[in-house]
Amino acid sequence: MCLGAWTMTRAGAAAMPLTHADFMAAALELARAAGARGEVPVGAIVVRGDRIIGRGGNTPIAHSDPTAHAEIVALREAARATGNYRLPDCCRISSRHDAACASPEWNPRC
Repeated sequence: MCLGAWTMTRAGAAAMPLTHADFMAAALELARAAGARGEVPVGAIVVRGDRIIGRGGNTPIAHSDPTAHAEIVALREAARATGNYRLPDCCRISSRHDAACASPEWNPRC
C-alpha cells in the first residue's frame, strides 16, 4: 500500500485536469480489490487539489479491526502522508456513503 502522496494522470494526456469521475474510478478500483480479498467492496480516497494523498479499501476482516472501513483507512493514510491529523482543503471520495464514517473523517478540520 502506498503511504505517500501520488498523482493520477490520464494515459497520454498528463496536461488534462482530472475530474471527479477520474477520482471515483480510483475509489472503485480500491473497492474491487477489497471485494476480491473477501471484504465488503468499498474503496475511498482523500484528495487535495489534484493529488490523491490517501487511499483505502475495506480491511476489517483481514485486520480484525471494526474501524478499518475504507474511508477511515484513506483518512489515516492521508494524515500520515501530510504529517498532520488536520487535513484542510481535502475532499473524500468513496465508492459508497457510510454514515458511520462520516463524522470521524471530518473531525480533523478537513
